[in-house]
Amino acid sequence: MASPETGLFRELKRRNVFRVAAMYAVAAWLVIQIADATFEPLGVSDSAHRILILVAALGFPVALVLGWLFDWTAEGLVRTPDDPEQEVVRLRSSRRIDFAIIAVLVLALGMSLFGPKMELAGGQDEARASIRSIAVLPLENLTGDPAQAYFVEGMTGALITGLARIGSLRVTSRTTMLQYTGTTLSLPEIAQELGVDALVEGSIMIDGQRVRITVQLIDARNDQHLWADQFDRDLGDVLNLQSEVARTVARRVEARLSSREAAMLADAGPVDPRAQDAYLKGIYFANKHTPAGALRARRHFEEAMRLDPEYPLGYAGLADTLACSPMHTWAIAAEGEDATPTAVMELAWELANRAIELDADLPEAQTALGLVRLFRSWDWEGAFEALDSAVEISPSYEFARRGRGLTLAYYGELDDAIRDADHALVIDPLNAQVIHLAGQIYEWSGDVERAEELYREATAVDAANPNGRHALGLLLCKSGVVEEGIALLEESLRISAGDPLIAGDLGWCFATVGRGDDARSLLAGLTERMALEWVSPIARARVHIGLGEKDETLAELERAYKERAYRIVTLDVESRWDPIRARPRFQALRRAVGLRDQLTANEI
Repeated sequence: MASPETGLFRELKRRNVFRVAAMYAVAAWLVIQIADATFEPLGVSDSAHRILILVAALGFPVALVLGWLFDWTAEGLVRTPDDPEQEVVRLRSSRRIDFAIIAVLVLALGMSLFGPKMELAGGQDEARASIRSIAVLPLENLTGDPAQAYFVEGMTGALITGLARIGSLRVTSRTTMLQYTGTTLSLPEIAQELGVDALVEGSIMIDGQRVRITVQLIDARNDQHLWADQFDRDLGDVLNLQSEVARTVARRVEARLSSREAAMLADAGPVDPRAQDAYLKGIYFANKHTPAGALRARRHFEEAMRLDPEYPLGYAGLADTLACSPMHTWAIAAEGEDATPTAVMELAWELANRAIELDADLPEAQTALGLVRLFRSWDWEGAFEALDSAVEISPSYEFARRGRGLTLAYYGELDDAIRDADHALVIDPLNAQVIHLAGQIYEWSGDVERAEELYREATAVDAANPNGRHALGLLLCKSGVVEEGIALLEESLRISAGDPLIAGDLGWCFATVGRGDDARSLLAGLTERMALEWVSPIARARVHIGLGEKDETLAELERAYKERAYRIVTLDVESRWDPIRARPRFQALRRAVGLRDQLTANEI
């Protein structure tokens, strides 16, 4: 006697259920393959592709039920008779299904062999494979609320940051891309200006506690649409949203991901939406590159840390801002707090280490740690280690490139410094800070003509930024173009609201052209200011060396060392110190900051 299982097997076979299942599986696979080849060229989103796969899966049990109930005969679909003696109908039905399966298999084989060579899909595969550089245009703010600009800008920056971690892609930096907000240029024109193969554009919408990003990928060389999709997440899951978008874009351009890069783009844990919001506000104001902006950024970063003590970006953001503050002589300390570089660097040291403790793969934290190691304790080896790590983590993170390039220049490795400066110019060509500091490195290397060109470009890119104008004015004074040089220094001093280092350079210029009284007037102003706030001793040293007062210059430089003034690391590249370079006290200073063998502070 046949077992129940054997009887069921025979009945399934008689009713052609196995054949229907095979035909359905092959047909569904074929439809999905056709969708893979045609959806992208037709501009159909990934969401439709996912829905198609879901429908195909849900249809499988339905097909089995229909296969049990019906037969395919010459008269069409008829109810399968319960009488197993009707062999002719069953056999004819079986043969028709067999022929259908064979036909579908032939089509499937053709798709697998020749589908990739189809002109439409093949052309786009070739286009994606040739994409090696990309730029993300500012996302469009669809919230209808201008006050959400910081959030939209922050999400644009986060997408750029994610893509910047992919070594096989050159990604244009955030600062440059924000210059294209509201641009009327066509996509090919933007791509040509930036020298990139592809552009990502899109929009962002916030609906209650949900965030929706719509993005599309365009081959900018021919304005061809390659892919589009939309992504929805809760605000608390916004980090994973950023990672998902970056991963998808990377997959669509067929970027090669190392195992480490794939891990860095993997989903992160949830974050308190309020902490994320505070962090994005901090980044927004930090990028203003003004003392007032830095102060507001600090408050927002501290709020992010308070709201979510396990959120590493809050610590990294503030460490980054503090590490930059000595470069620009910004006093961003709270009221009554010690604003000297020594105190600022101690706080930055704690914050950078805490950020790395939470996430060692944050390029912002590694960059901040590198700068803090340099300015806090003249730890050149440790600084290079952290900066190298930042560049390895995110090859297109311009601040890491810029920071490492400057550090190499301070240490006398000017050829390597120029390579980093040039790379930063490629990934952030419209950032006045990048252009100005590249000019500085070229000037230190002796290429005055290239330096002047870059200083003028920095001034043209951002007229409100005094740094390019300051550097250009000083260079012209050194070159004997005194009238224009002094005018530029005076203008940059006004724009910067009296930056002491610019005042020191103007005083040096006055002194070297015989305007000693004007130089001493500026020196007196710096002395008066010291009673009110911390002023870098480097500023007074510049005026003294211009006046030929060598002992006074050395005294100020020694004080700059003890107070950890940022510019003390430029001893080897600043030509103005040449009159005292051979003096033992100057050589001791060089060794003390690590430019030769280390000495303790007591040996100076």
